[in-house]
Amino acid sequence: MNRRCLGLSAFLVFLCLASLPSPAQVPGQNINMVSGTQPIGGDPYLQRQNEPSMAVSTRNPLHLLAAANDYRTVDIPFPADQGKETGDAWVSVFTSLDGGQSWSSTLMPGFPQDTSAVGTASPLHGFTTATDPTVRAGTHGLFYYSGLVFNRGTNAPSGVFVATLQDQNNKGNGAGAIEQQKNGAGNSFLYLNATIVDTGTSGQFLDKPWIAVDVPRPGRTATCNVNGKTIQTGYVYVFYTQFTGSSVNPSSKIKVVTSTNCGVTWSHPTSLAQSIKLSQGTVATIDPGTGTVYVFWRQIDRINQPDAIQYAYSTNGGSSFVNGTAYTFPAFTAFDEDVTGTTFRETDLPAATVDGSGRVWLAFSQRNMGPLGSSRIMITTLVRGSQTWTKPYIADPTAANSPGHQLMPSLAFAYGKILLAFLDNREDNTKGILTCPTGSVCTKTSDLVEQRMPIPGSDLDGVNPNYAKVFGATISDAGMKIRHTIDVRGALVDPAKFTSGGNLAFPTARISQYKYGSRPGSKLIEQLQFNPPNFPMFAQGTKPFIGDYIDTAALTMLPGPNNTWVFNTQPSNAAVFHTTWTDNRDVRPPPVVCNNGVCTQNWKLYTPVGFSSPGTSGYDPTQTRPACVPGQAGSRNQNVYTSRVTQGLLVGIKENTKPLTDPTKNNAPLQRAFSVFARNTTNQQTFYRFTVIPVNPPGTSPCQTDGSGTTGSFTQFSCTNFVDVIALPRTTVSRTVFVTSSLKFPSVSINVAQITGIGGTPLNGGLQSTTAINPDATNPDITNPDITNPDITNPDITNPDITNPDITNTEVYNPTVTNPDITNPDITNPDITNPDITNPDITNPDITNPDIVNVQVTNPDITNPDITNPDITNPDITNPDITNPDITNPADGGGITDFTFKLSNKGNTSSSYTAKQFAKAIGSLCDTHKCQLIARKTYPTPVASACDLKVELQNQPIASIPNPAFSTNVGTPDNGSDQPGVQPDATVSLGPGEAGRVTMRVFGISTNSLPDKPVKTVAIAGGANTGTTTPAASLTITTIALPVAVVGTNYNNGAGFMATFVGGVAPISFSTQSTLPTNITLSAAGLFSGPVTSTPGAFPVALQVADAPTGIVNGQVVP
Repeated sequence: MNRRCLGLSAFLVFLCLASLPSPAQVPGQNINMVSGTQPIGGDPYLQRQNEPSMAVSTRNPLHLLAAANDYRTVDIPFPADQGKETGDAWVSVFTSLDGGQSWSSTLMPGFPQDTSAVGTASPLHGFTTATDPTVRAGTHGLFYYSGLVFNRGTNAPSGVFVATLQDQNNKGNGAGAIEQQKNGAGNSFLYLNATIVDTGTSGQFLDKPWIAVDVPRPGRTATCNVNGKTIQTGYVYVFYTQFTGSSVNPSSKIKVVTSTNCGVTWSHPTSLAQSIKLSQGTVATIDPGTGTVYVFWRQIDRINQPDAIQYAYSTNGGSSFVNGTAYTFPAFTAFDEDVTGTTFRETDLPAATVDGSGRVWLAFSQRNMGPLGSSRIMITTLVRGSQTWTKPYIADPTAANSPGHQLMPSLAFAYGKILLAFLDNREDNTKGILTCPTGSVCTKTSDLVEQRMPIPGSDLDGVNPNYAKVFGATISDAGMKIRHTIDVRGALVDPAKFTSGGNLAFPTARISQYKYGSRPGSKLIEQLQFNPPNFPMFAQGTKPFIGDYIDTAALTMLPGPNNTWVFNTQPSNAAVFHTTWTDNRDVRPPPVVCNNGVCTQNWKLYTPVGFSSPGTSGYDPTQTRPACVPGQAGSRNQNVYTSRVTQGLLVGIKENTKPLTDPTKNNAPLQRAFSVFARNTTNQQTFYRFTVIPVNPPGTSPCQTDGSGTTGSFTQFSCTNFVDVIALPRTTVSRTVFVTSSLKFPSVSINVAQITGIGGTPLNGGLQSTTAINPDATNPDITNPDITNPDITNPDITNPDITNPDITNTEVYNPTVTNPDITNPDITNPDITNPDITNPDITNPDITNPDIVNVQVTNPDITNPDITNPDITNPDITNPDITNPDITNPADGGGITDFTFKLSNKGNTSSSYTAKQFAKAIGSLCDTHKCQLIARKTYPTPVASACDLKVELQNQPIASIPNPAFSTNVGTPDNGSDQPGVQPDATVSLGPGEAGRVTMRVFGISTNSLPDKPVKTVAIAGGANTGTTTPAASLTITTIALPVAVVGTNYNNGAGFMATFVGGVAPISFSTQSTLPTNITLSAAGLFSGPVTSTPGAFPVALQVADAPTGIVNGQVVP
């Protein structure tokens, strides 16, 4: 295989090497943002979503809000969309509480089927269609969401709207951003209002709004009352196109509206360009230093009007604008495509951002800049205060000798870095193969690398690959042997390195990540998913559409000194960005039908999943919803995806805001626990130091963080202001910080810095990031989490804990761990000498056609069984981090056995847990077999199995420990530093109601070797309980208080007091490391007894309990 790759032409040799990642950016796992199976709150009909936009909460960077065009209510194959390639849709609101690793979603209120009070009161109610969403973040957790609403038909009404939402940042769970407004349930995002800011009149149509948000600054500060809190924020600008004239002779204007009161009211629309014949596609950005707002748009080639990128800017808060031309294309070089049955629509729209120095960066696509006339993303810049743009240059040097188009760019600036992302088809008609590099010895799976090979049967396959056909002027499937494929690529760069004498390169890595695995009967580990852009899912199954833009996002604003806000411009080498795009990898094409030797796919054959008989359509009651037909339920399952792009380190706090005073006790200080995590996103082991940043000048303790006496510590009853940890490759490490203060919302900062080793020194140039506890003092008070079903695939373990105390004065961190499921994954080639699978799919989804691009079946001689959807019913190792297992053979040929424990947090707040020594019996298997300990979360996305609506569990790796070491004695819960040279334990940070899984994978084991002893389950909470506990399946202390001791008597009237517990395997042994009052003793059975002679006072006691057969400690409780 390597010889074949190396023997091809220069073009394909580059394809074999182009996938090597750039060290500047580390693209993360691709996440399907569409989850849920319920109407409105899910995608029960497996419909289309596209044109996503995203923003990051300024109250918690793990909280994301996104938008997209969404067809989830369409339950019929032929909606009345007048044959438009975009169809009739609404817009949706996606929210994530974990940095984009899982999502919930709903529709923007006002959609046609919305009968709620919130929906019918919306000014959007009464329009049939909403589209073109853009979302941007403001201060204090605000989000501004712009879009377009209209009705189909000639001279039908249209309008530009802006909705305002806010991240309350006061709740650890919940689904649906609109539910809190409707009924008090849902997550921490609150829908506030929506406003129509302009309407189209007869002969006019509004299009593609874009939004930009400033920070408050002198002379341009908005003081607003939002949800009972007085806050200050910046101006908000919305730009859009107004089309006028006829379809034969169209013209347009670029318009703007401004809000100076947090989106409550808007200015009268102002035209920026009156004389432009035809322009569209606005994109806006703000200079973080001066507040100058820039807007760019595409001028379309018409009579006496060249293709160009126009722009305007305002230095006075939108009161007036100055117009200019940023770039004029050479004739016929803008990358535009007209929509056909085999070609998606594309208009070459610009992307722009402004860096911390005020330099404007503008990106666009231009033809004839690469081999075979390929388009390239071009960059031109403008210095603050200048009107002279630099000469455009090719952004990405990694594609210099490779054909393939680059299009649809997006730019974002934060952390002193710029992220450029775009669509790219340089790897079109190829697939990834995971192999051992020539001349290397591969002893573990991470030694293997991806190489690109032609897809068998494609136009690149064979001795004479047809590059001109694959990389033509348009990305059209017409005449192709197999369909085109595209990917998302991106580069993260430091704009400070730009020099006037040279250009700043954007060397990209592939952001698109696909599942890998082996086909039945094959030992080849190959790419199983692709993103074909030209599936004709629109216009009633006749035209493709992938949206007009992708988006990039990052934390753009931060709280500054003295209640101010600033843009996030300070340079960091641990920047975190997000990219989102439209993806067709989950589409299941209709069946191939052959008549008289001619084979076709009829894309009109769509039926909604889950209906065994026809019925009245919920989308259009005038039509009949058809019964589901197997093979016709997945042909509209277009989804929006996202990927987190880091530089190797991600730091965060799941619930970063909690009040530190108790309202039930006259606001007395209340200790709170915060779960802080650091994720090593690289392929190398490293070391990190977590530090509570002390007050300056120093206070009475290194744990003191401000002048009021606030303290933060990694231990609950003493001062530990830093811990050192080992971070294995692609593994998350979490620790609990205990904060005590007399202030309600004291701000405490945690720094995570790369070090040379445990007990070592900071690494020169090492990665470093800081995260804040209570960053925004205007944050609303914390509320109780929703009672949720944390693991919908295992209903036997999901009874909600309805007895949890009110989180306003107590916190609970109850872990519940089930006995292990023992499975034998059907992995074709488990031949691994040193397994280090870092991103495993362990589940068995009910899917028989996982993720491979279908052939373009128009002639019988181009159908290729290697490319049609394989029947892989158990794709257990199908992620890009899993490599070729065909290295050696297991000793006894027994295959692989997984012992999976399901862990759920049944408390009322987030906490860190360490998964320790699940069972000595299982651990002993690792003395004679290769093992791997995998901690992960799962995220369900909807799929069709024939005509049944199912969920497929997507695995989100937390930790992967190859060949884990086991000990028979485990001490107290590990919230301190790791030991040098000792393998660390896996730590899991879970929110309330959230579930995780820990799998012990044993290689080469036979079923006769399975343990016959009882298997116990253990999880250790990083924080001690301060409230009521509910008996759980694991070994758990249930004592939360001891009787009062009276001096001069025997404790508890001489009978003693017995601590209580549930779970575990007898015999049970209690102990304590606390200092007990004089003469009071604690027996191994848990009995406190003895004469009371000490001076009256409070004596905190930390109890520990272990079940003797394994010596496993299950936790602490402080009564």
